[in-house]
Amino acid sequence: MITAADIAKWKVLIVEDDADARFLMTYLLEFKGAVVHVAEHGEEALALLEEFFPDLIILDIAMPVMDGWETLKRIREINIFDQVPVIAVTAHAMKGDRERILEAGFDYYISKPFSPATVLDELVQALNQQTHVVAYLGAKR
Repeated sequence: MITAADIAKWKVLIVEDDADARFLMTYLLEFKGAVVHVAEHGEEALALLEEFFPDLIILDIAMPVMDGWETLKRIREINIFDQVPVIAVTAHAMKGDRERILEAGFDYYISKPFSPATVLDELVQALNQQTHVVAYLGAKR
């Protein structure tokens, strides 16, 4: 089982074009001890993945240059990243969006705006619902 204490062992890639959301998520994860790298769009993320192997990717859906859908597709095409958990962060929380996000290959999604007080707990709970993610991140201990 993944706990909030495990966050301190994670290397996380945050891909988010909104500066405030990017700063907040980075701050929260770094405060818990995670090593965080950031990208403003998918092309930057793919470039970072050439030199950085994250344990977790937090990926916005609606971004300029390369959106989250295309970014996820390209990440999953790179064999060494096919097991890395990818969490969608999106303002698209309409009926049917959750199913579309999960069918696309995301492991979970977090709706924006998110609460700074609860987002990391929500993230840990979400990751614990995915057996393959628990096994993957558990191996990082």
